[in-house]
Amino acid sequence: MLTGPVVPILTATDTAMKGAHSTINEKWIQNKTVSSIVAAIDTVKNQIQTRIEDGKKKPYEEYTMQAALIDLHDHNNAASMLNGLIYLENIAKNQQASSNDKLNKVKTAPKATPTAELDNTAPSGGITP
Repeated sequence: MLTGPVVPILTATDTAMKGAHSTINEKWIQNKTVSSIVAAIDTVKNQIQTRIEDGKKKPYEEYTMQAALIDLHDHNNAASMLNGLIYLENIAKNQQASSNDKLNKVKTAPKATPTAELDNTAPSGGITP
């Protein structure tokens, strides 16, 4: 066990290292979170932009000014952190439901039966009936 003046120095160094590690992890998580939300926002905006572009190719009777304004409003509102988080939540819920379905199918599938046929002969050197 260490004693003397070296102990407080090592303790302070350990504390500083843990603090630096915590800060690095925090910044990494923030960067990943922000980039994920931005990607989700861009995805939603692209989906709405596709709807707008498709609508522009249609006659007025099929894609009215009101429909275009609603799409523009949706496109503008899509650029929010809340909508990005909602989109990510929906993706996570869909993946969770899919994985739950797969797990339930595996759990409820009939168990495999042995495919090897039973051999009614006695092992060599054994007693024969």
